[in-house]
Amino acid sequence: MDAAKKSVEAIKKLNMDIGMRVGLKDFGVKEESLRLIAEEGIMSGNVAVNPRKATVKDLIEISINAMEGLK
Repeated sequence: MDAAKKSVEAIKKLNMDIGMRVGLKDFGVKEESLRLIAEEGIMSGNVAVNPRKATVKDLIEISINAMEGLK
């Protein structure tokens, strides 16, 4: 587990070092668009084949966490 955590931190540092965009905000996504994005995500067909069932609320929460990128 320690090695896994260190690898995540190394990737975060690399992203920062090279100026890689990592958050949805970096790509111009606005919070007021998240419901529409989540609803379209549910209809995409990808959620239906995911072994973990998700709701629009779940996808909005995931998207909110992705707004800032890797933490």
